[in-house]
Amino acid sequence: MGYYTYVNLIIEESDDSLEQVAQSVAEVTKDEDVDFWKDVLSGGTEVKWYDVTDDMLRVSLRHPQAVLTLSGEGQENGDKWVSYFKDGKIQAERMPEWTPPPFDPAKLK
Repeated sequence: MGYYTYVNLIIEESDDSLEQVAQSVAEVTKDEDVDFWKDVLSGGTEVKWYDVTDDMLRVSLRHPQAVLTLSGEGQENGDKWVSYFKDGKIQAERMPEWTPPPFDPAKLK
C-alpha cells in the first residue's frame, strides 16, 4: 500500500522541455499518458509512484546533460524530500526531523 505524493520537477542545464521529460517518464513507467505525467511533474496533481527513484534514474539516462530536480511532499506530516538526478546518478535529501529546543525561561515574553 502506498500513499499520495505531490511532486514537482525542475529541469536545469538542458534544453529538454517538461513535455520531453514527461514523455520519457511515460515510456519508463509504461504509462503512456504524457499529459498526466506533465501534470504530475509540474506539481499539478498527486500520484502514487512506487518506483520513483528507479524510474527517474532511467529517465536521467535518457537526458544525460540535464539536472532533474524532483521534489515531493507526501501525505504524512514532515514528509518532504528532494532528489537530484543526472546521467543515471542521484543525490537524495530529506527534510531533517525537527527537534524542539529545550525550554528557556529567558525567552518568555
